[in-house]
Amino acid sequence: MKGIVYGVGVGPGDPEMMTLKAVRIIRESDVIAFPGQIPQESVAYKTAVAAVPGIAQKTLLPINMPMVKDRELMKKAHEEGAKRIESYLDQGKNVVYPVLGDVTIYSSFNYLQHILEKDGYRVGLINGVPSFCAAAASLNMPLAEWDEPLHIIPAVHRTEELPAGVGNYVLMKSGSHMKEIKDLIGKTGMQVRAVENCGMETEKLYMNNDEIPDDAGYLSLIIAKQNMSYKFYGWETAYVKAVSDKYPGINTPRDLYDALSKVWCEYTCAPRLRDGWSKENKTLGQCSITAFLAQDIFGGKVYGIPREGGSYHCYNVVGDCVFDLTSEQFQGEELDYTDNPEQFREVHFAKEEKKLRYEYLCEELRKMLEQ
Repeated sequence: MKGIVYGVGVGPGDPEMMTLKAVRIIRESDVIAFPGQIPQESVAYKTAVAAVPGIAQKTLLPINMPMVKDRELMKKAHEEGAKRIESYLDQGKNVVYPVLGDVTIYSSFNYLQHILEKDGYRVGLINGVPSFCAAAASLNMPLAEWDEPLHIIPAVHRTEELPAGVGNYVLMKSGSHMKEIKDLIGKTGMQVRAVENCGMETEKLYMNNDEIPDDAGYLSLIIAKQNMSYKFYGWETAYVKAVSDKYPGINTPRDLYDALSKVWCEYTCAPRLRDGWSKENKTLGQCSITAFLAQDIFGGKVYGIPREGGSYHCYNVVGDCVFDLTSEQFQGEELDYTDNPEQFREVHFAKEEKKLRYEYLCEELRKMLEQ
């Protein structure tokens, strides 16, 4: 009986992200095929061997998979690679072809799969963690929320224009044309994040388009979101992680801002400012109850900027991260976030009306998250 060939996704490069099924299939197979001339130099090999050390004692089969745009050259190489695999399948041996990320997403194995299936051989696909999912996790950000569309694009083929469409974009394989991709994405007005060598010891995170080096490596991935542009102070670095699970789905201050934008209302506004509150000025009068709610979720301290009349405008500091979810109410006024006095909820909530507004804000946030 002829053997089976498996395309196996090994995840983005972190051996701990390999699935149990991927590990089992690799361990049980006779031959391990890798793209390139020297299997040991393959990133997929380095990832897999860390999880399955026994690979080093198996038959390692190099498969030439040139990364070129010459379709005829590619076709010839793929046919030759398929024949090499078939020679082992004909002996009844099972062959595994590990790939980075997931085997169903822009995988080199898919070229071989079409030929092998056409030639009558059995092919199995074993999923792995997609690189863009791992990259989003490294950036501590969701790829898409609610009804947002998500577009997955091979950037190497999109150096002149992006396809029109509303939503968020993942630009894979960006490294070889990074400068062109940066220039292109910079014209869209979208907010950009990037990860280089996701899941590896050399992983690097870039928090905006300007930070991404033009010579970023081949394994670089860009995430561009249309809904990431915020106006509150400190939003660019507001990616501290929640320390409380009381509000599921609120993972960063940006998540909290998004959620509270649907909760802030005239009732949660300070009574003396309610006449000026509107949906267009939704953060007006919300500072203290919002800052203490943020403290509940992210920890850190609350500080206050002295204002006329003896009041304080409250904001949050968590480690080195300073953010002010309600700064928009000042409409361009430059606030000083240095050397301000710490604020305490016991003092603020001594006012019964403020305590009730805080409790109402917390309850409405929970209700909104449960919907």
